[in-house]
Amino acid sequence: MSEQQKISFFLPIIDFFVFLLIAFTVRFLKSDLTLFTSTIILFMLLMVVFNFYSARFQNRSTYFISVITLIIVLNICIIILQFSLFERFIYTKTGLLKINGLSLIYLYIRRYLLFIYLKNNRKNIYILSSSGTEKMESLIKEKASRRNNWHYMGVHKTEDFFTTVRQNLNKEETIVLINNLTSYTEHEQKNILALKMNGYYVHTYADFCELYLNKIAIESINDEWLILSKGFDSIFLSNYSRLKRITDIFLAVIGLTISLPLLLIAAVMIKIDSKGSILFSQTRTGKNGKPFTIYKLRTMRQDAEKDGAKWASQNDSRITPVGNFLRKTRIDEIPQMYNVLIGNMSFIGPRPERPEFDRELSKEIPYYMLRYLIKPGLTGWAQVNYGYGASVEDSKMKLKYDLYYIKNYSFFLDLRIIFKTILIVLFRKGR
Repeated sequence: MSEQQKISFFLPIIDFFVFLLIAFTVRFLKSDLTLFTSTIILFMLLMVVFNFYSARFQNRSTYFISVITLIIVLNICIIILQFSLFERFIYTKTGLLKINGLSLIYLYIRRYLLFIYLKNNRKNIYILSSSGTEKMESLIKEKASRRNNWHYMGVHKTEDFFTTVRQNLNKEETIVLINNLTSYTEHEQKNILALKMNGYYVHTYADFCELYLNKIAIESINDEWLILSKGFDSIFLSNYSRLKRITDIFLAVIGLTISLPLLLIAAVMIKIDSKGSILFSQTRTGKNGKPFTIYKLRTMRQDAEKDGAKWASQNDSRITPVGNFLRKTRIDEIPQMYNVLIGNMSFIGPRPERPEFDRELSKEIPYYMLRYLIKPGLTGWAQVNYGYGASVEDSKMKLKYDLYYIKNYSFFLDLRIIFKTILIVLFRKGR
């Protein structure tokens, strides 16, 4: 069982019983069994959504934001549940304060214990040399420097590793990374198979990136990998697609209605700030490569593309002062809810790009057009993990996250993206 599998299996069980103990301590169970059960389910669900079951160890500021946001969201949900079920408060203010305080204490004790566990369960990462391992080596070096329990142990010849190095290794602490099997000789492949059969964690670079880094290494995959690897089939499951479409329509109607006053204020600010129209429309690529017109609040000067189409960049001089604020807070994206409503877009999916950029990017980046297997979205896995992109290299990196999302398309992944997007908006980490 891998480190991530252990955490994903045992931690939810521990969390469930600890939260049960907290609830008994503040006598939540006496309030109402239905409400009590719903509260525990909510807590466990939010722990999944806020990524508390990841083997990655979050830094202090990120963890603090996640904990506070989780507690705030939990309280809001509890209040909504109480009024939905009983039309009045069942839990007392004192009870809520106690459960918030005890939950906060527990989550920080949990973080410390997880740190100790990860520190004592180090992973030594070895790369078996073959043609094309140079890029793998630089990435693993960089990633290992950020992880407390990852230790990069260098590149080794397959024969040397099999006959000498492995003799002194603990299997549970060792990850062996390989390139595509075809880059090794038949004899080397037999040694790699023997390692796998003897209990070592053996991963291709592509599988390692997906399992540990939540992205697809497009430089290391081929048609065979895409055909044989698990995933991608969820996007064709009609039940979840229908549910997602219904949710999109519901949220778009609610979102446009609630944000109407905000849009009116933004429209006045745009008019005062610079000459030109309030709305900005542009052709973008949609599902299966079909073009559509996207709508946004204008954030650049009216003559921003007088010299032709080009990528926007951070600190772009064409962005107006008001436009900069609208971009940071994502308010400029609100009109795209109309695109969601009419079916051009979804709330979650890869960001739609301009056709003229897509033509160039598809020549430079392998499997680029696979990102349009699903509807583009207002936010997505690439947006919450990588942020803004303004070059071919940025587009390549974002594609790695987009393909991970398409391959692992699920309800829980969508929830994670929604809450990570909320954090980005609240702390103005937009582009």
